[in-house]
Amino acid sequence: MEKINGQTLKNMIITGANILQKNKNAINDLNVFPVPDGDTGTNMTLTILSVAREVKKLGSATTIAEVAKVASNGALRGARGNSGVILSQIFRGFASGLTDKTEATTQDLAIAFSEASIAAYKAVMKPKEGTILTIVREFAEKTTEIADNHEDVNEFLKEAYDYAQEVLLKTPEMLEELKQAGVVDAGGKGFLYIIEGFINGMVTEEPELCNDSDICIVPDNIKKIDTSDILFEYCTEFMLERELKQSSNIKNLNTFLNKSGDSIVLVEDDEVIKVHIHTNNPGKVLEEALKMGRLIHIKIENMKEQHQDIIAKQEETKKNEPTKEIGFVSVVSGSGLENIMKDLGADYVVNGGQSMNPSTDDLLNAVNNINAKNIIILPNNKNIILSAKQVIDVVKDKNIYVIDTTNIPQGISALLSYNPSELIEKNLENAQKSYKDLKSAEITYAVRNTVIGDKKINKNDILGIIQGEIKKVGKKVFETVVDTIDAMVDEDSELISIYYGEGVKENDATKIKEYIMNKYPDCDVDLQFGGQPVYYYIISVE
Repeated sequence: MEKINGQTLKNMIITGANILQKNKNAINDLNVFPVPDGDTGTNMTLTILSVAREVKKLGSATTIAEVAKVASNGALRGARGNSGVILSQIFRGFASGLTDKTEATTQDLAIAFSEASIAAYKAVMKPKEGTILTIVREFAEKTTEIADNHEDVNEFLKEAYDYAQEVLLKTPEMLEELKQAGVVDAGGKGFLYIIEGFINGMVTEEPELCNDSDICIVPDNIKKIDTSDILFEYCTEFMLERELKQSSNIKNLNTFLNKSGDSIVLVEDDEVIKVHIHTNNPGKVLEEALKMGRLIHIKIENMKEQHQDIIAKQEETKKNEPTKEIGFVSVVSGSGLENIMKDLGADYVVNGGQSMNPSTDDLLNAVNNINAKNIIILPNNKNIILSAKQVIDVVKDKNIYVIDTTNIPQGISALLSYNPSELIEKNLENAQKSYKDLKSAEITYAVRNTVIGDKKINKNDILGIIQGEIKKVGKKVFETVVDTIDAMVDEDSELISIYYGEGVKENDATKIKEYIMNKYPDCDVDLQFGGQPVYYYIISVE
């Protein structure tokens, strides 16, 4: 194949998404830190699935430039975590290199991949070699080197892919942390799975996008949904006056209902049977029920129209709200932490965090739900900062600011610093200063054996991570929490805050609080339910 067109690129992208999704857990397992947050594979997969869904909507006559542009937009809006944002920039550069092209030759693709590499490097403030950036750059440079030697696009991509695989195997020699962990770079591996999909997709006619139901992402609390996702349109309820000898008929009705929709409820007492079902054929459901007796209290509602009416009313109410000077978006995971953020003044809390990074689109939706001139986003996780900063480029009618909070305690401190009587500039300054002297830690467990620095870590060991570095390794949660706090407290410490996670019993958390209070009588100790996944405890000392 000497040239590829828009339809071929669509097939390549969809196949790339399928192959990446199939191997996402293998990529997650390459995470350098042996904690249950290996999310590179998940983030890259969710990002390219967003791309694939968008290009899948395009017609077969679409040019390659148009497909690439739609892919770029889909990646931007669906980008999750650092790896997802970098991937979105790869698609952005790739699209830039194919501007105005109807089809693409090997030379055109070499230019596109070169632009992709440049855009990826620009996305990272302090680029490191031995990462996905290296793999993309080496792949792009190889395509430039061999473009004139190949007319067949498939063979051209295969040669560059094989070369990049060799480079990937060398990444442990480029980054000490990869060498210590005994793994290759996860992001680079993910990129090559996509390229593998590109190669296979060239010879695949109209591939189907695989189901992504195995990727568990807890949705944020934005209520607006795509009504096309409502599979069964009519909410149907009725009561059936009970007659004698109906047991077998009830069983038949239940079987019929299960074939006719979802959200089925069938309850009965001595006099009536009450039925609730979401279905696309309410008439047939009622007809079947009539075989059993007289129907009463029938109610049928179109859920798509209901939802659209509710959203319209909400948006109208929002328009009529007075415009605030400053609003806050905060990203947290856990019902307790969500309530804490709201109590401290967050206007909108996006559900997300470690291993569950929200996309740029999630954050954009949050911003659009706040009626304020200036909006400050608190990512509260280093993997979410890049996604948050992309919102700045998208929103034109509000001023968007991102405070580089990398953990929950920093986000809480930033919210506490807010003074409504001050201008935005002063509040930004206060927020950035607020956590300067704050020490933070997380307690979790190791998901595999590894060596980090001078620490030998076994699977299921308890880890105390202080300021992003594994400092304590233990066998029991209680002892590791105490050791971690001991390493954080000094003579200037005044407040120790402890947030316990979703799997921790309140009684166990209280025992830790009491022990710490007795050990450090000069410090105030605050214990609150965070409900966060992944981490048994989140701790701050100030």
